[in-house]
Amino acid sequence: MVGLQADWRGLGLLYFLQGVNHLLGFLTVPYLARVLGPWGYGQVAFALGLVGYLNLLVGYSFDLSGPRRAAKAPPQELAVLVAEVLGGRLLLLGGALALAYSLLRLPALAQGAHLLPLLLGMVVAQALSPAWLLLGRGHAAWTALLELGQRALTLLGLLLWVRSPGDGSAYALLASATALLASGAGWVLAFRLLGIRPALPRGATSLRALREGGWLFLSQGASMGLTGGNAFLLGLFAGPQAVAPYAAAEKLVLTLSALSQPLFRFYFPKLSSAASEEGAFLRLGRRVFRMAFLLGGGLALAVGLGAPALVRLIFGPGYEEAASVARALSPWLLLSALGLVWGYLALVPLGRDRAHTLLLMGAVAVHIFLAWLLASRWGGLGMALALVGSAGALALGQALFLRFWVKVSPAFREEL
Repeated sequence: MVGLQADWRGLGLLYFLQGVNHLLGFLTVPYLARVLGPWGYGQVAFALGLVGYLNLLVGYSFDLSGPRRAAKAPPQELAVLVAEVLGGRLLLLGGALALAYSLLRLPALAQGAHLLPLLLGMVVAQALSPAWLLLGRGHAAWTALLELGQRALTLLGLLLWVRSPGDGSAYALLASATALLASGAGWVLAFRLLGIRPALPRGATSLRALREGGWLFLSQGASMGLTGGNAFLLGLFAGPQAVAPYAAAEKLVLTLSALSQPLFRFYFPKLSSAASEEGAFLRLGRRVFRMAFLLGGGLALAVGLGAPALVRLIFGPGYEEAASVARALSPWLLLSALGLVWGYLALVPLGRDRAHTLLLMGAVAVHIFLAWLLASRWGGLGMALALVGSAGALALGQALFLRFWVKVSPAFREEL
């Protein structure tokens, strides 16, 4: 009972911090959408979609494999683990920057080419971020506080320097600067809280860490293929005019879906530690499944019923089309919450990295096919339907795999 009360207190703190983060996010997004206008906001969303792919590359699988290893590592081994992860990420950062330079020359990226170099600070910050380490050692609240500080500084900068449709470049610089500052502050906290001493990365251990995380990297890439770059893909399939309404609706839905992130941050280390104890794993999993189902279902219902009012309130004139897109995306909120539990909080802690990745890759294949088929015809609405269809396929595959191959009930019941 004491442990359950401690869980609720820790989770409650994370949800409070996440709620404040959401409030700042709701203030940032409508401000950008109104000040930059549909065309300027569409350019920013397009460029951020590409940056998301670069962040995926430098992040590799370390946001999953790192916390999983950090949760089990003795304190004296943390410095070696940090050196491995940083070495691997620095290697990937070099590749990401070279890739960004080559992409700037492509005609298809002309609408966001002037913003991409200014946004690369976000990629550097992702490569250097210690959030994985703090999460794995049970300091999820500190990662949420860092995000909160970053968003608050970004919002303050928006009010000071982003005031006209031509200020997209100012926003890009601001986003890079605050991301780098948050990453640096994270390392100060990590050294103070964990008492580790920095160690120089070594090429052999860094390459070994990259090899060990290969399957999880593919799973991260697959996840990115489902949500991270849809504004970018839509711009390629349907043209830049379709990007702004979809980006607005997707931003609304993704911001709400982030309410499930405290569940991941709080329970991922616990489930990773309990993976070898079937009873404890099922008890924790059942608790998380119930919370995720209620949360995802409630959010889906709220967006399905209130999308027009939410879009008018947040984005203002010029984004009316986003309401129908947000309504079409609403089932995804429930499906993604279930996918989070069955994938990242069940299959990954149980060491089923390959199965988790293959299921995600199958969902990406479904998503790209549906996007090609529907987005070119129906624009943002088609992309929304593609995302919901692929999320449904993924959730079904995860549930069946857990039930028949892992012999774990998707509801984490004990009778199987």
